[in-house]
Amino acid sequence: MRLFTISGGALLAMMAGAPADARVVKSGVTTPIHTYLSWNNDCSPNSGVVRVATKPQHGKLTPRRVTAVARRNRFSTYGTICLGRSMPGFEVDYTSARGYRGTDGFAIEVIYGSRKPILDTYTVTVE
Repeated sequence: MRLFTISGGALLAMMAGAPADARVVKSGVTTPIHTYLSWNNDCSPNSGVVRVATKPQHGKLTPRRVTAVARRNRFSTYGTICLGRSMPGFEVDYTSARGYRGTDGFAIEVIYGSRKPILDTYTVTVE
């Protein structure tokens, strides 16, 4: 099990895709799949954990810390005052095995605060 800490649980916003997301990617090219941000009601960063629940069979996932602009609040409308602000977050990138063409998939579990864990599933078509 691989755990990654994200900076940025009271509220979690998601950018660069959506859960249960289908993507088309180029073979062997690293592609940003999803960015997770998390903040408190006062827009200060909060922390959480991102875990690879199911690994891709034909590629790899790479985590990296980023600073991103909050564009969407996944869980609440009251946290909209933080939208448009830059904050630390965590991006998950996918790279297929070189030369692979076909379908791949994986799941990422997000754990933060007192909320139940959330499972985001992704399907990628590698061309």
